[in-house]
Amino acid sequence: MIAAALFAAGAAQPAGLHVVTVYTVASGVSFINTADDRARGAANNPFTPPLQRLRPKIDEVGVGPFPGDVAVYTFNVFADAKLKQRGGTASYTCYFNYTRHALCMAYYNLTHRSGTILAAGPVNFDATSFTLVVTGGTNAYLGARGQVSAVPAQHNAQRIDLALSADDPTGTTAASTVYAVASTAQFMNHADDRVRGMSTNPFNIHSPGLVIFTKGVEKGNGPFPGDDVLYTFKLYSDASLTRSAGSAIFTCYYNFVKHAICDSYFALDRGLVLAAGPIAFNSTKFSLSVTGGTSTYAGALGEVDATPAAGNAQRMHLRLEGVVR
Repeated sequence: MIAAALFAAGAAQPAGLHVVTVYTVASGVSFINTADDRARGAANNPFTPPLQRLRPKIDEVGVGPFPGDVAVYTFNVFADAKLKQRGGTASYTCYFNYTRHALCMAYYNLTHRSGTILAAGPVNFDATSFTLVVTGGTNAYLGARGQVSAVPAQHNAQRIDLALSADDPTGTTAASTVYAVASTAQFMNHADDRVRGMSTNPFNIHSPGLVIFTKGVEKGNGPFPGDDVLYTFKLYSDASLTRSAGSAIFTCYYNFVKHAICDSYFALDRGLVLAAGPIAFNSTKFSLSVTGGTSTYAGALGEVDATPAAGNAQRMHLRLEGVVR
């Protein structure tokens, strides 16, 4: 999958889209084998009898991937086909469901174009082509929409075409600032799944060095690929943290070098705002792409910029386009 199935024949680009082309080379892969979690979930779960009957019969012969398994890929990004000009990094986190299909979340951190593009979509592990949906972006790609496709390139690289819409979302532009204070943090340690995935995995990789072997204990060395952290925050409208403005939840799925792709939502007085993007562990500055919302924020796009604030808080500046008045 890392070279053949993950990126092979690209899809034709729809008319009227601006295409950004980059080239990626795989730099790491990790497989999270959740066999014990599946076995435990089959015997110990909250399902009612009708739901129990819906559990599929899966013959776990071979190395998978099976439902619940996770694959994490990382790539170096180049701006040219000769792979001379570094252009950033990319990461895919793929959550497998049935018949070797996965839902993959991806981000392209394009340093040469000053922005991040987020994408997600289904991928067939055995297929030779796929298309992802662009769900948003930051900076130069604020509010980006469109699709991602790929074709093989020379030097074991992949040509990635990001076809982006230049149309502005309908509605008005709005900005607001809230201050977030962490209220809970839950860490999920998947060390056993990583160890099992190092030896039992479905990869057919010609360069064994791509498989990342984690070393050390979580404390001081983690998070490692496959770990995830759930954070909850209290939100305030003022820097003195006296006026409640709602709450927020972040779920962060870690890939490599303590970086994660985080899904978040902000429960505000006028509706929900959904946002996602890459965050480094313990980072105090980051940007997320707003992918939508509800009520006033239905269909909104934009970004969330986080910076440190007093009182162990984070200043979250929301810049939104397409807000309903």
